[in-house]
Amino acid sequence: MRKEYIEKIYAGWLAKIIGIRLGAPVEGWSSKKIRDVYGRLTGYAVKYNRFAADDDSNGPLFFIRALEDSGKKEKLCSEDVAEALLNYVPFEHG
Repeated sequence: MRKEYIEKIYAGWLAKIIGIRLGAPVEGWSSKKIRDVYGRLTGYAVKYNRFAADDDSNGPLFFIRALEDSGKKEKLCSEDVAEALLNYVPFEHG
């Protein structure tokens, strides 16, 4: 795989994770509600000491893992995804 392609994938994942982290406190809110609650944001809406695992970031990785583990090229089924979740999500996590 070309280095340029790998760098673009990496940059895309970083952008996704940044968006998840910064958008978590207002997920599902309208722009009006955000303005009403926070006014004009010039920094982080919430300061985190810790941030838990997030299905928006780890979900796609489970789907890739399910696809790899199943050996299928297409038509992944719910049982394949369930198997990946059982195999890769730690007990009592999430």
